[in-house]
Amino acid sequence: MHVSVDISRKPRGWTEVKGFIKLLILKILEEGPLHGYGIMKRLEELMGIKPSSGVIYPLLRSLQNSGLIRVAQESTSGRKTKIYELTERGRQFLRDNSAKVQEAIRFATSLKKFKEIGGQELGEVVRMLIRKILDLDEEKLREISNAIREFCTKVRNILGQVI
Repeated sequence: MHVSVDISRKPRGWTEVKGFIKLLILKILEEGPLHGYGIMKRLEELMGIKPSSGVIYPLLRSLQNSGLIRVAQESTSGRKTKIYELTERGRQFLRDNSAKVQEAIRFATSLKKFKEIGGQELGEVVRMLIRKILDLDEEKLREISNAIREFCTKVRNILGQVI
């Protein structure tokens, strides 16, 4: 299986993010078998964001089709629950791609930290601005433009102190 992840930089597109999530799923299943909801909860612990079932289940199918994981049916409370487990091929894939896996873990940890310091609020404000921008007059647009420039300058200065 080819996971499209360029580890020389952070992911910039949805395809790369999905590649990282696939790697994280494999790493999670290395710890032991889990059902889909358990995988989503572990991803939330790692990333600070719980991916939807509409994201996770297609990725699980893809990993299964690639032979990296398998599904074992287990009955619980009269229902059939799919339990996913890593195959030997999946274990070998993790060993062969350990640098990519570490980059995926680093990305997940960075995403979680970003959320912890207000990244979610920043995202909400950006989405709000995009929805309302055409309704703003020139004065409000100038104010927002100045606030964005000031914010970016301040963050760049802080980051420059860290580097």
